[in-house]
Amino acid sequence: MACMSELSDGLARLRELIIHLEDISIHQPIDSVSAVLETIDLAISFDMYEVEASHYLLQISANLKEQLKQVELASSEFEQVKNRMREVGFTEQEIVDLFDLEVDNNGAE
Repeated sequence: MACMSELSDGLARLRELIIHLEDISIHQPIDSVSAVLETIDLAISFDMYEVEASHYLLQISANLKEQLKQVELASSEFEQVKNRMREVGFTEQEIVDLFDLEVDNNGAE
């Protein structure tokens, strides 16, 4: 469980840092040619980082979802998990796909 807490804390710190950087970018004075050139370089760097960070964030999500498939839950526990997933925005199809559930002809699992 310590690892999940570390992931959660890291994500919260990353979000705070990104919000802080966004705030700094709004108030950043650009008052010289060197500042313009630095701004261009930084903008390009943030664009490149966005692509790289997106890849890593998606991979982390995929890793965690793959871990979910390894967990064996009792029926009542599984219902609790599915309810929570619905609460945070997962669709029924995403839940079915994530847990490799079979759907009967009526659309129920």
